[in-house]
Amino acid sequence: AHTFGNVTAFVTEYIKNLFPKNYFNTVNISSTMAYRHFSVFETKNKNFIKKKKPMLIVRPRVDIMNNDVFMNGTLLTTRITDNFYDRDFGNLQPFIEDNKRGLHVRYLLNRIKMFFDVTIIVETQMEQLNNAMYFKNRVRQNLPFYIDTYLENNVPREIIMFISKEVC
Repeated sequence: AHTFGNVTAFVTEYIKNLFPKNYFNTVNISSTMAYRHFSVFETKNKNFIKKKKPMLIVRPRVDIMNNDVFMNGTLLTTRITDNFYDRDFGNLQPFIEDNKRGLHVRYLLNRIKMFFDVTIIVETQMEQLNNAMYFKNRVRQNLPFYIDTYLENNVPREIIMFISKEVC
């Protein structure tokens, strides 16, 4: 969840930076908001529609079962042995190695695909057309591209406490 939140925040900032500074008056990141909220005639949430425009709505979705992911099936992402043997690390990658104390923390890379439904709500249809053309000209469409960033990952408190007790 920590990594998903970081990726969602990064993507939201990336989209905001495609537009002029302070362009969006309202930014909403939600995993529960669906497009049904945007229909003025069907919505029961009139306060949402009254928020100041332009609005940026980002809805992240996660697909953990998709095998069409970079490095899928490689030794870095696929377990080749089981967990029943004490000394069998298989293809797990080292994170913390302390042979003196017999302390080993290893991991396996998990590759998960994230999708982002992005909606921009503006006041007029002409603004909508202008933004659509601006976005089409600014970002390559239907082609993969690479965005370089650093992501933090959460190490569970239990692992930290165990290591601190063993080392100290």
